[in-house]
Amino acid sequence: MYLVITKDIYFLHALRFILKGFRVQHVKSDRDIREDLHNKCYIIIDTYENNLFHSDFEIRIRRLNPRRVYILGPFLVNRLWPELPVVFLKRTTAVMDFFMLIHGRAIGVCPPDILLTRKQHLVLTYLIQEMSPVEISTRMGVSIKAFYAHQFNIMELFKAKKVGCLIVSGISKYLIKSPLS
Repeated sequence: MYLVITKDIYFLHALRFILKGFRVQHVKSDRDIREDLHNKCYIIIDTYENNLFHSDFEIRIRRLNPRRVYILGPFLVNRLWPELPVVFLKRTTAVMDFFMLIHGRAIGVCPPDILLTRKQHLVLTYLIQEMSPVEISTRMGVSIKAFYAHQFNIMELFKAKKVGCLIVSGISKYLIKSPLS
C-alpha cells in the first residue's frame, strides 16, 4: 500500500497510473492515517505547498513505521527521520526514473541539490511564515545567537543578501505550512 500526501491532483493521478496493481490512498488530512491499516506501508510526500514537517502530521507518519518514505522537493533534510528509510528526490524527477526507483531498479535518480539540517529547515519554515527572530528562537528553544547562526548559514547556502529574498523566492512554496497539519 502507498499513502500519497500531495495537493497536486495531476501528480496523484500519475502515481495511480505508475502504481497500477498497488493500493494507492490519497491522504488529505492526518485523520486519514490509521496505524492499524497503514503500518509498514510506503509513503510518498510531495512537499509543494505541503510542508508537514515539524508538526503533529509528522508524528503520525513516524508512528506508522513505513517501509520507505519518498519525499519530493528541493531540499534534502539531513537526519530528518533517522529511524526511517527516507529517500529525497527532486520534484522534477522524471516519471520513468521515479517508477524505476519505486520498483527497486533506480538508475538515474538524483537527490535534491540543497542540503539542510533539520534545524535549518525549521528556521527556514519559520522565516517564510515571517516570524520574528525572538519568536523563532523561543519556539525552537535556542538562544537568539544560535538562531542568527542558523539564519546566517541559510543565507549563505541560498546566496541571499536579505531574508526577504528567501520569502519571495521559489523555495517558499515548499515551506508553507500545510493546512492538513
